Amino acid sequence: ECARFVRAVEDVVRPQGYTDFDFGEYIDEQTRFVSQAAWFSRSIDCQNLTGKRAVVFGDSTHAAGMTKVLAKEMGIKGVWAGT
Repeated sequence: ECARFVRAVEDVVRPQGYTDFDFGEYIDEQTRFVSQAAWFSRSIDCQNLTGKRAVVFGDSTHAAGMTKVLAKEMGIKGVWAGT
């Protein structure tokens, strides 16, 4: 999801002459080292989470973002999200 957004940003800024930044390298670095997604996927059996349900607490922006990650990237249904 995030990589698609970064690619969409690249599609907008490249035609305007912004060529000093390697978007592919940025996506790779964020995915492998910064996001911790690789660590998380090695730490648990993600297949057991697919189709499960979750309740997410937090402030509105964090709860909304986490619910989106759970649903779109992990296959977990957010049944309630909020503060």
